[in-house]
Amino acid sequence: MKKTILAGASIVTLAIASPAMAQSNSSTIEQIGDGDIATVSQPGSGNTSEVTQDGLAIGAVDNIANEATITQAGTGGFSEVVQTGDNTATVNQTASAVGMNSELFQENAGGGQSNTAIVMQDGTGSGIGSGTGSLIDQGGTNGSVTVTQGAGTTDALSIVIQSGDNTAATVTQISGTGSVSTVSQSGSSLQATVTQSGDGNVSETVQSGSLGRIVVNQNADNSNSSVTQSGDKAHAIVTQSGTGQTAIIDQSSPLPSNPNVEAGASIVQSGSNNSADVNQSGTFGRRLYSQPNVGGLLQNDAPYANVVQSGDANFADIDQPGVSNGINVRQSGNRNRLTSLQTGEETVHRTTQTGDDNSVIVTQAALFDTLSTSSVDIDQIGDRNSVLLDQSGIGVPLGAVPRLIVFQRGDDNAVDAVQSGRGVTADVEQIGNTNRAVVRQNAASDLNLTTIDQRGDNNLSEVTQDGPRNLARVFQIGDLGESCITQDGDINRAVVDQGGVGDVSTITQSGSANNVTVSQNVP
Repeated sequence: MKKTILAGASIVTLAIASPAMAQSNSSTIEQIGDGDIATVSQPGSGNTSEVTQDGLAIGAVDNIANEATITQAGTGGFSEVVQTGDNTATVNQTASAVGMNSELFQENAGGGQSNTAIVMQDGTGSGIGSGTGSLIDQGGTNGSVTVTQGAGTTDALSIVIQSGDNTAATVTQISGTGSVSTVSQSGSSLQATVTQSGDGNVSETVQSGSLGRIVVNQNADNSNSSVTQSGDKAHAIVTQSGTGQTAIIDQSSPLPSNPNVEAGASIVQSGSNNSADVNQSGTFGRRLYSQPNVGGLLQNDAPYANVVQSGDANFADIDQPGVSNGINVRQSGNRNRLTSLQTGEETVHRTTQTGDDNSVIVTQAALFDTLSTSSVDIDQIGDRNSVLLDQSGIGVPLGAVPRLIVFQRGDDNAVDAVQSGRGVTADVEQIGNTNRAVVRQNAASDLNLTTIDQRGDNNLSEVTQDGPRNLARVFQIGDLGESCITQDGDINRAVVDQGGVGDVSTITQSGSANNVTVSQNVP
């Protein structure tokens, strides 16, 4: 199929001349080369369309280089389509649209599989040059874009920029005022889906590499989402419901393509004014990715980053530049805070907080060694509970790993732990109010074990271990109990059982193979 500029312009003019003259519409079409098709229909008033086609490459299937279809009904619409190579574009700004703008640029000069773009816009814009509407810029081959901005939108803005091959982007903004979506894709086989409903939502996605997938869904008003990912199979899911939410994901996966390796991050926030920030630059970031189950948590034990927050003003900040990463966070209630930094080898961290004003701060910096894995598991229910952990130990060839387990029920309980030995373990359980546990497992304390179980109110337990293969166990039932254990040596054992009110014990062990048991007022 071959058209000259004159012939193409004449066909379109015959189709739309009468309505264009009667309703002050304007259409300009320029076609160069072979196999170009343009169809324009403007039954509204004050609409302007411009189509430029350069048919450098002929489509392999239908022998068409470029196809552009523009339909504008409504008033004051502006649509521009510029096509080079093998491309398909459809723009429909619908009957109720006022002042909507669409600018679409497609370049596929190499003659590969067609780029495809479909734009549908209802709603109200601020006219040409206002920075509202839809902008699509496609380079490469086989790119696909669908933008729908809905009849209820006002001054919505969607920007999609694609370069590379086999990229796909879908943007839907439904209703509201001043929502903004930007999608930038460079690489191959990338996917991005953005859905926004309400006023003032902002979504920014940047993808590079291959086989990446981003899904963003924001409801209500004034939520912000920013996702940046590079490398192969980087994966992100953001779902925010409520007002004033913030989600930031920045992740890279430097490994070459591997069917069993993916990066990943999942943020699910309900309520209002919640904030989550995930930064992953490890080698794996996520392995054997599975879809989230109900509640948004991922179901296998491979490393990942995942945040689920329900309530108001919760905060999660996750930074994982290590190798195999981890973390699984769920916060329910209000004003709960999590800060986690993982820079080690095979780190895993799970946190659950239910209540108000709870806090977890975890730093993991395991050094390289055989089986160098750090692990933390924290579960807090109540108000104003806190955990502070600095974990820099390393695993040992026998398979033991630095590990902290915390279980707290009640209010105002606190755990303060430092683990820098090889293969050390601390298990802390506190049930009641205003209990405090302090654990120090220092660099020389290889394969030490500390267990603290406090039930009641205002109990205090402190354990310091400086040598290898020591064991300290504290069990306090009652109120106002105090226990202090210091172990400086090796293969020492200290056991404290206290069950009264105001019981106090102090144990200091130096040397080897010492054994102390304290039992006071045990029921």
